[in-house]
Order: sequence, then structure tokens, then C-alpha cells
Amino acid sequence: MKTLAAIIHARKDSTRCPNKHLRPLGDTTLIDIALENLSKLEVK
Repeated sequence: MKTLAAIIHARKDSTRCPNKHLRPLGDTTLIDIALENLSKLEVK
């Protein structure tokens, strides 16, 4: 089994939309979407 490490860059102090990565977007957040997409990656 391979292990993958990833860094998701998300600014907390955005001037136009603070904490947008944590705000609800439908029934999820932008961080949840990014994590879900990362979990679907097939690393070879």
C-alpha cells in the first residue's frame, strides 16, 4: 500500500470572503469537496 501526503492551501483571512473553505456550499464545504476528490485519486 502506498501512502500519499497532500497539503490543501486554504486562506482563513481572505478579504472578499473570509473562511470560504469552511462555509456551507449546499450540504458540504469546499474543504470536504477537496478531501473527497483527493481520496478518489489513484496514485501509481
